[in-house]
Amino acid sequence: MQDLSGRSVGRYRIVEKLGAGGMAVVYKAYDTRLERDVAVKLIRLEAFPPEVVEHMLKRFEREAKALARMDHPNIVPVYDYGEYEGAPYLVMRFVQGGTLKSRTGKPVHYQEAARLLVPIARALDFAHRQNIVHRDVKPANILLTTSGEPMLSDFGIAKILETGEAATLTGTGGGVGTPEYMAPEQWLNQISPQTDIYALGVVLYELVTGCKPYTADTPAGVLLKQASEPLPSPRNFVQDLPKAVEEVLYKALAKKPEERYLSMQDFAAALELLARGVAQGETATEMSSETPVATTQILEDSTVTLDDRASSLMPFLAQSASLPESPQHAVVPHAQQAKRKLSKWLLYGGLGIIGLCVLAGAIWAAINLFPALMANITQKTPLPSADLITPAAQMDTEDQPVATVPVEAAPSRDELKIAVLAPLSGAVPSFGVSTRDGVQMAIDEWNDRGGVLGKKIVPMVMDSQCAPDPAVQAIHAAIDDGVRFVIGEVCSVASIPVAEIANGAGVLQISPTSTNPGVTVDANGKTRAFVYRACFIDPYQGNVMARFAFDYLNVRSAFVLRDVENAYVVGLADSFAQSFSQMGGKVVGEAAYTAADTDFNTILGEVAAAKPEVIYLPDYYNIANLVGAQAKKRGIWVPFLGGDGWDSEDLDLKAVQGGYFTNHFAPEDPRGEVQEFVKKYTDRYHKPPDALAALAYDTANLMLIAIQKTGSDDPRQVAEMLQPMEFYGVTGAIRFDDQHNPQKSAVIMKVRDDGVHFEMIVNP
Repeated sequence: MQDLSGRSVGRYRIVEKLGAGGMAVVYKAYDTRLERDVAVKLIRLEAFPPEVVEHMLKRFEREAKALARMDHPNIVPVYDYGEYEGAPYLVMRFVQGGTLKSRTGKPVHYQEAARLLVPIARALDFAHRQNIVHRDVKPANILLTTSGEPMLSDFGIAKILETGEAATLTGTGGGVGTPEYMAPEQWLNQISPQTDIYALGVVLYELVTGCKPYTADTPAGVLLKQASEPLPSPRNFVQDLPKAVEEVLYKALAKKPEERYLSMQDFAAALELLARGVAQGETATEMSSETPVATTQILEDSTVTLDDRASSLMPFLAQSASLPESPQHAVVPHAQQAKRKLSKWLLYGGLGIIGLCVLAGAIWAAINLFPALMANITQKTPLPSADLITPAAQMDTEDQPVATVPVEAAPSRDELKIAVLAPLSGAVPSFGVSTRDGVQMAIDEWNDRGGVLGKKIVPMVMDSQCAPDPAVQAIHAAIDDGVRFVIGEVCSVASIPVAEIANGAGVLQISPTSTNPGVTVDANGKTRAFVYRACFIDPYQGNVMARFAFDYLNVRSAFVLRDVENAYVVGLADSFAQSFSQMGGKVVGEAAYTAADTDFNTILGEVAAAKPEVIYLPDYYNIANLVGAQAKKRGIWVPFLGGDGWDSEDLDLKAVQGGYFTNHFAPEDPRGEVQEFVKKYTDRYHKPPDALAALAYDTANLMLIAIQKTGSDDPRQVAEMLQPMEFYGVTGAIRFDDQHNPQKSAVIMKVRDDGVHFEMIVNP
């Protein structure tokens, strides 16, 4: 296939080739409509025999649509698909930080390796719950963002490229995967979640030892070693490797699928334990007594810390290497089926790829060795019932049904589910990442101490996209799944409809950062009994910025911009304009726009003509970046003022340099507990926390402390407990008013070219 650099594929202008494989070529491209960089994966039709191309194209659109619905923060999202000169292509997020393959070749400390793979395991567990198996997990398919966050790519590509019977050990079919990372049963086209568990186990093995467990010159050679040789001891390569790490590897890489972890969720739990560190001789089921505890406090009749309640909590023992040996519904091929498929490969597939000599050796192995080996690998288990087979909408009717092991097969434990509604995609995904990470850190600390009411806390992170429709779908899905506690959404425009649904269903919702009063108060002015927030509200925030501009910046004229379709922006803009005018300032101009606008030159022309001393732009960081950059190009250098929506690592410092914004959290605050939180968060996520992360952390602790003090997981009782509570967290004290709004201080942050810096605290 010729290099398409410089050409256009649909609306995507090809910038450069990033890489090429036997089945596809990947390009960096520019989306001319949405004005962003993307990755375009173009399938190479010449890699397929003509007789299978039509079959592959027929499945492409259906599978592409399924992949586009895979909303998870650690799965590279599919944005679009199409055809170029008859060849199909996928459009995905462009991730700039390279791949995990760059970390292979020499041993990585087991804690760092596990830390890198926990998000990938969670992403795979998310997919398995939707009956989707990756089929080609390997370091080259794990991308790293510039901040080091791992993301799984090529999800489902193997399924799209699979060509039925042609997908054999010869490698002529796309469904085979990469030999060194393929589970033994995958060579026989038997796919289940255990297939991905094995592959991720190989990746873990390669990271901690610096080498793959099985290698050979040919695919058949790899299979022979997998089938006949025990797993090389990881301690052969890293002598001081803890026993717990070795046990996890042996379990993940068991030859029989049913002897591996029962689900990817269980594997992820074991990885999380490794990431936190295990002493030599410990097993992955043992918890360290050195686990740090949060310093968050609750003040009522007396001060209570998490240390005080620790003794009353049951210890949490995560599932790991000591899991039961056999799941109830493990689905594996019959030995006779395995022999027939293997014989077909030996007769037809291997000849063209591995040559006559290797073929002869493989045939000898099949006759003399494979029957016994495959009989040992597989068991005569009943074929899967209809409810264990991938739904027809996700597979072609010509395909052999893909058997899966249901993720619910593992023995259930007493759990408390908490839905976390956060924008992990859409316009402001960094908001979602911060929210998710803050909640997860708090929940992990509670689980380390035994959970709440003796129950393990299970966060269900749902991508609500900072938009009403996805948020409504998420809350309905959570309620349908039996969830009675919700953290989120982040954006008011999404939180308001969620609040209406949650309150009507008797589900307790606490939003970390939704500042519009309409979240907790309905259209009739009645406070929603089941809805709280952990942040201050827009009228207060707008007033604080007006006071700061008038009293501290000593300005007397301002221009106000507002997104007329965003309740958050409108509320802040109205509050600022009213307060600034009442103080004696003058609003010299106002302009309206929508989130779909990208060209602000007309509005900025009005701004230039009005000659304000400041511009109030209380929108999210992506809009601030856009307007600020265009203003600088026009020579407008007056300071921009904003709200807490600016608080993101993706804020363009140059675009809004010299500006200020209101916020909830000052990492530079000298309080000891704040610094402890900042250190723990930074050590865990390798970046300092923003206000969203801190508020999410406080929100989770607030909710869980209320549940613990209530002694019940009844949302009504917990909601009643919240009202009189006084909570002291890393973002300050929270005491709720009669509209369930906390009375909190506001922080003013200044944007400089070297970062965002604490300016001052404004009290209510």
